[in-house]
Amino acid sequence: MEARIFAPSGKELGNVELPEDIFSGPVKKHLIYEVIKGHLANQRQGTAKVKGRGEVRGGGRKPWRQKGTGRARSGTSRSPIWVGGGRAFGPKPRSYNVTLNRKMRRQALRSALIAKAKAQQLGILEDLSLPEPKTRHAFQMLKSMGFEGQRCLLVIEQYDPMVLRATGNLPKLRVTTWEWMNCHDVVNTDQVLMTKGALGKLAEAKKL
Repeated sequence: MEARIFAPSGKELGNVELPEDIFSGPVKKHLIYEVIKGHLANQRQGTAKVKGRGEVRGGGRKPWRQKGTGRARSGTSRSPIWVGGGRAFGPKPRSYNVTLNRKMRRQALRSALIAKAKAQQLGILEDLSLPEPKTRHAFQMLKSMGFEGQRCLLVIEQYDPMVLRATGNLPKLRVTTWEWMNCHDVVNTDQVLMTKGALGKLAEAKKL
């Protein structure tokens, strides 16, 4: 399987062969679905909370005596059936965490990368050497590649302050390292742009 390779200027240099041990095999769509569903569930804070009848302020005194008034008996003005009362069976803080084992996460990431490569949505960047840490240089690079206006994921070898500064103001560009790349990031983008160094590290690590 091949992918396009680009110069730092954004000029297309041709095609490069992708590592066979990563970019081979079927695309496991259901596994991608399960991992992304778990990833999004783990982002939830689960902090929804309302007050029950025992937590609402007031209501300590019995509104009226038990018998003889002709009205329904009542022990507190904070009952759920009263205006201003507590909520019956309301939401409480809870955890939505889902355990995803390492093998699942890795196979899902591999499937996502294979799918991007097959769809011609994976590009290799020969080098990422910007003249200055300026947004205009990063924008011009993406424009030359034809990725302007598209959601892009830039995968680099290691975090570089210059790269982060140059790309920080580009709203549709997300930067990550090969170690922190995940299935959701890959799927939720139009183009994946990976530096040659990051691809080499990914192949050496043999984690997919």
